[in-house]
Amino acid sequence: MKNSILLIVLLVSVLCGFGQATISGTVYGQEKQKKTPLVGANIYWLNTTLGTTTNDQGEFNLSFPKFADTKLVISFIGYQTDTIAISENQTKVSPVLSISQDLDEVTVTERQRGEYISKIKPLQTQTITEKGLQKLPCCNLSESFENSATVDVGFSDAVTGAKQIKMLGLAGKYSQIMIEKKPNFRGLSTGFGLMYIPGSWMQAIQISKGTSSVVDGFESISGQINVEYKKPENANPLHVNLYANAEGKMEANILAAQRINEKWSTMLLLSGSYLGTKHDKNKDGFLDLPLTDQVHVFNRWKYQNGNHQFQAGFSVLDEKRNGGQMDFTDSEQLSADGNYGFGIDTRKYEAYFKNGYAFKSDHYHSLAIIGSAVYHEMNSFFGVKSYNATQRSLYTNLIHHTELWNESHTLTSGLTLLYDDFEELYETIDLGREEIVPGVYSEYNFSNGHEMNIILGLRYDHSSIYGGYLTPRLHSKYHLGERSIVRLSGGRGHRVANVIAENTGLLASSRNMVFLEELDPEDAWNAGINFTHDFSYGEDKELALSVDYYRTQFVSQVMVDMDQDKHSVYFYNLDGTSFSNSFQLEASSEVFEGFDITAAFRINDVQVTLNNTLQEKPYVNRLKGLISTSYATKFDKWTFDLTAQYNGQSRLPDVSQNMNLADADLYSPVYYILHGQITRKFKHFSVYLGGENLTDFVQKNPIIDPENPFGENFDASRVWGPILGRTLFIGVRFDIDK
Repeated sequence: MKNSILLIVLLVSVLCGFGQATISGTVYGQEKQKKTPLVGANIYWLNTTLGTTTNDQGEFNLSFPKFADTKLVISFIGYQTDTIAISENQTKVSPVLSISQDLDEVTVTERQRGEYISKIKPLQTQTITEKGLQKLPCCNLSESFENSATVDVGFSDAVTGAKQIKMLGLAGKYSQIMIEKKPNFRGLSTGFGLMYIPGSWMQAIQISKGTSSVVDGFESISGQINVEYKKPENANPLHVNLYANAEGKMEANILAAQRINEKWSTMLLLSGSYLGTKHDKNKDGFLDLPLTDQVHVFNRWKYQNGNHQFQAGFSVLDEKRNGGQMDFTDSEQLSADGNYGFGIDTRKYEAYFKNGYAFKSDHYHSLAIIGSAVYHEMNSFFGVKSYNATQRSLYTNLIHHTELWNESHTLTSGLTLLYDDFEELYETIDLGREEIVPGVYSEYNFSNGHEMNIILGLRYDHSSIYGGYLTPRLHSKYHLGERSIVRLSGGRGHRVANVIAENTGLLASSRNMVFLEELDPEDAWNAGINFTHDFSYGEDKELALSVDYYRTQFVSQVMVDMDQDKHSVYFYNLDGTSFSNSFQLEASSEVFEGFDITAAFRINDVQVTLNNTLQEKPYVNRLKGLISTSYATKFDKWTFDLTAQYNGQSRLPDVSQNMNLADADLYSPVYYILHGQITRKFKHFSVYLGGENLTDFVQKNPIIDPENPFGENFDASRVWGPILGRTLFIGVRFDIDK
């Protein structure tokens, strides 16, 4: 393996050379009378996709483009964008950006796209910006992907209100979900964690398909979703978002940021949501949505002193979720003599820190450590079933980054430690485990300016229960000219299943949970290719086209078999073949000033061996289409957003033996969804009004045998589409600007 990596490095070095003309420098930000280097500033050549970002010291290095007009664009959030003409022999530049004082310049969302695919990162990364998050009310993370063709979101069952995502046709558990590059949504958070992150807290969402960097761990298989919260050092002093919908749900979010001095800043994020109104529009005797009461508090701090940066924070979440039949009362818990109900009581505490230092002697030499701790307690009942669990998790990552022969070759290495302590009791079945996983990794990065970028990574982790995991990964990006980019990726991922926490929707049924054998860790390979190209049309218009194909092949997988027996769910290890093929085509353009449109089409082919038969995986739409439009008048005074979705058929578990044939379809029908919103912006606040599922499409009879919830045929987990019809909403956003 070492010889292969060295050979690739040497070949790349020979082919690409070291003598290509470059320009380098440091980007500064001017605030009052002080200049400070800007970390993560964007630098690119005007009218091209050739660019880079500044490192931990605000420095950059960029190859010259192959044309005469060399104008360099430098931008950073909160600062005025600058464009500099570069002479032919110029090799150094040190631009200074000024703090943006004008309101219309600070609010750059007038020209900011709602979603875009990065032209700089070697991993295919789609970013949903703050503007994109505001196209719908985005009460929480689960509602943030309605305008994305990459991520599907749907209800896991017709009782609990839990939502789940899919990427590349695979369940969200195979996607690594992180918050600011810290692993999250693991274990007990898998079922309901998407609803724990308020939309108003998020600054952006970064979505990467395929395996991610080995720096982030070994668990990514189908992709990675990284959530960036708003930052205390550049957030508005006060932001308030109030929301209410026609179903009776109310939500309030308050964000308060304070810059204490030049080094310290802090931020307090508060969120509360409440739904206390009962609805049963389909008249099946069950609540369409559960009653919920959630409070979430987060306090974060940041210290910046030259090359030293420190961050820390602590959050507390408390949620109560209850539902079932309309007449259910608390006195009927765990009893089959009255009405059917469910209840989930959740408390989650999280703390984290980040500490990093960039060495002055070497521009690319830095050392950082990241740590986080989670305590998650969940007590629940579903009819006469009980599920109680507690999770204690610790995570640390020591990261060392350095330059090798020159700035084109860098190496990132580190040590990680992951500790999980699960106490899980489903009925009388003890699913608890305590696991310690130390790991070591190294990642080599080659970049000849911006034309080519290759990342080779390898990590080894050793589980105290399951033994060692070897995780190789490769990512590469190459510019085919000034407007075309091709990316290749491949690698391996591993994860340990928490089968009950990941399938809480199955608890809302009378099915028995049957474990046929000791479950192995899941293991899969993923490979993909992505091509992007910017077409020019008209006088100054561009159309961005992206085409990609990804294949996931499982070596080991935990099967959730609902076909073998209509009254049971069987859990066992894969014995045969399991794979996913996903093809996606996406195009976006600003057709005329203020009007953006995105159109996408996707094909998924997901096959799995269940009960010795290779067949389509249930609940996976083979086809999906999406058109998203947005129009904003000058200065974003009025904004109109409209998204239409086409959802193709998906295979359903066979329940014909328990039901009338008319209700026992083996495939879901094709259906269409429409979302819309109108926003009116004033000086310090904006008002938004809209609707979700404007087509009012609802799955008929989402609950099987609702009249006999304690009978052997009751099943609320056979959900393939919307279970809630048209929902109208209204909200207000208020800001005090810096």
